[in-house]
Amino acid sequence: LEESPDNPKALSSLGQALHQLNNVEEALQIYMRAVKVSPDDPVSMEKVAQLSERVGDLKTATEAAIRAGDLFLKQRDTDKALENWVHVTSINPEHAIAHSRLAQVHERLGHGQQAAMEYLAIASILQRAGNPEKTQEMVNKAQSLVPNSAEVKQAQTLLRTGQLLPKPIRAKGGTGPIRMAQVKQLQEPAKKAASGLDPIAEARQKALTQLAEVLFDLSDDSSPVAQDRKGISAIMRG
Repeated sequence: LEESPDNPKALSSLGQALHQLNNVEEALQIYMRAVKVSPDDPVSMEKVAQLSERVGDLKTATEAAIRAGDLFLKQRDTDKALENWVHVTSINPEHAIAHSRLAQVHERLGHGQQAAMEYLAIASILQRAGNPEKTQEMVNKAQSLVPNSAEVKQAQTLLRTGQLLPKPIRAKGGTGPIRMAQVKQLQEPAKKAASGLDPIAEARQKALTQLAEVLFDLSDDSSPVAQDRKGISAIMRG
């Protein structure tokens, strides 16, 4: 990189190495450089999404994950595209763009039930945004895909009786990133205090950093760390 600062292969390799060393913020900066050099590279964009989520920047994380899904779809990798969009809905269950992408791709792939559920999620979001015509259109779209679905029938009944549709449900494990973002907000004053050599602020900063790591691991129920720390989640709820 000293010889060729914009070498995309070197940037992505350095980002991967830094990530493996757990230098998360440095890795994120490198991957952001890689994205600028190669804006059509879905892997680097996905890494920006993952690392932004890791440091608690959910806005950047969701935007990058949407873009990564689009780029993966462009390369005909539908599995990775769906994976990124589903993850966005785990962070923000009312993200209309992610649900729209999921609905369209599931419909093209012939996944009627999944597509219908995404259209119902979009309908709920549109209803709360004050767009009754589009709400009905989305529910009708879901009905055309799975006419005998209990969820679709319930949605039609709720609309006829003037009631609100159920809100989209957050995917399992989706609260971890939000907790991390809250921890990040708490870390900012701690960092400033630590610079003044305040032992209490310094201890608080270290504790919050460790807590952020725990929350990140707990957000993935399949990770070995999450399996080892199941008892922590019960304590944290209190």
